[in-house]
Amino acid sequence: MVRIYRLKIKEGEEDNFIKTWRHVTKVIGDHYQSTRGAMLMRDRQDRSLFVEMVRWDSLEAWQAFVAAEPADPQAFKTLFALMSLQSTEVFDEVENLLDNGS
Repeated sequence: MVRIYRLKIKEGEEDNFIKTWRHVTKVIGDHYQSTRGAMLMRDRQDRSLFVEMVRWDSLEAWQAFVAAEPADPQAFKTLFALMSLQSTEVFDEVENLLDNGS
């Protein structure tokens, strides 16, 4: 399962957001075996617009993550204070040529 988020970051807080995002992503990876990675992309024209792609083993795994208490509540709070969610979409992953068939 892949979720894609479009995010608007408070102007001037982009570097802080990236630093906090890296920390939160590591915390999630350390606490949830069912996560399959995340990617953060930045718009080339508007440097405060980002797209995040996160991969999970299944929709149920993602739902379990959302239902649980955050592993680092302060970091999550900081992350959400720096951004506003513009949109989100959910996809089923069909094929990943980079995962070597696993």
